[in-house]
Amino acid sequence: MKKRSASLSVSGLAALTLLLAGVDAAAAFTTGNQFNIQFDQTIPTPIQDIADGTIALGAAIPAKPGVFRVSSFSAAGAVFSVGGLVFNTNTTPMLLSGVTTALATSGKDVHVYQLKLSTTSASWTLVDADKKTHTTQTTQGTYTSSTVPPVSLYDNFSALVINPDKWSGGEYAVPGGIMTEAIRVIQQGALRLASRRYGGTDSDNGADFSGLRLDFADPRSVTAIRAQVQVMSFQARGCASNSSASTYTGMDFGGFFFNSGTPTPGDATDDVLAVINVFRTSDSKDPPKVLQIVGNVLHCTSQDCTSTTPLGGSPVSLGTVNLGVPVRLFIAWDKANHQFLFQRANDVMVAVPYSVSDSADPGINQKRFQSFGFVANCTTTPRPQGLMDILVRQVEINAH
Repeated sequence: MKKRSASLSVSGLAALTLLLAGVDAAAAFTTGNQFNIQFDQTIPTPIQDIADGTIALGAAIPAKPGVFRVSSFSAAGAVFSVGGLVFNTNTTPMLLSGVTTALATSGKDVHVYQLKLSTTSASWTLVDADKKTHTTQTTQGTYTSSTVPPVSLYDNFSALVINPDKWSGGEYAVPGGIMTEAIRVIQQGALRLASRRYGGTDSDNGADFSGLRLDFADPRSVTAIRAQVQVMSFQARGCASNSSASTYTGMDFGGFFFNSGTPTPGDATDDVLAVINVFRTSDSKDPPKVLQIVGNVLHCTSQDCTSTTPLGGSPVSLGTVNLGVPVRLFIAWDKANHQFLFQRANDVMVAVPYSVSDSADPGINQKRFQSFGFVANCTTTPRPQGLMDILVRQVEINAH
């Protein structure tokens, strides 16, 4: 297997920790819970974190509390079969066992993987059959697992109006930012956020920000968010005479999680902002109706966080999505392992580690969904503009 996602810092002691805390490990997990799997190779050559995987728990096995079927398993960019796979949350470390296969293709290369997972130890054997060269290679190793923070329904937007006990509205524009249209409403069982913005006309330098938000009412309690996002319409018109900036139109969800220094209320300096972005730029080389999805972890270097430094190798790609196609996305703060986790649907979880201090609350107390953009300033016509119109459904968060 070839590694295709960011490295994960993991702990194989989750079940033991629960037991020491007086919690029955068998009762701590349920169908739908997810786990990250880090594979380390020992034979023929030791390679730490050679691949990462993600599993989801299926049905509990009758008369075996804490033992589950596996409903999905992906690793190293391949989707593996799940028939016969079992995950035991009672053991230390927790054990994934069974035999599974996957077909991996890249151009003309075709590989068939057979992965054997021991029932008695956290070990694996992989047989890689290369169909192009008609050769096989066998590798062996060990793995560790860690839990993905579970989430449950927060709002499915089934009410006629936005619930003021769960949300509050907001918007922001830097000096020069021009947002002319804004929609924030429940529409056909979904949250609709739409905003249109323009660039300034007095220069051919830089771009100005504006955004329309729906904020969580209790942001400090939110550490994990999953939601379905659907981009219904977008526009990203740039400026031919502005070589310093393109127009960026997008949506994000996430927010400010902690401050790496001494926070000042209302000031984002040294806050760490983590979000999932779905976006398009005016200079994009993608086909016309395609948007990029990335996970971003940013260290704010200005009061309003319009100036930032990326952390942990972010942004990390979560692929692309076509206009009008719903996509389920997930973000979580894994404070214990000093990392953020990002996921698209049931794909492999991607981790972004950080090394800054995370002990202080953020200066900006905000978690949100946002329709926003940076629009290029321009002295020529047509005038640059940005539009992002999205629907958000089935918002889930950590225990609340």
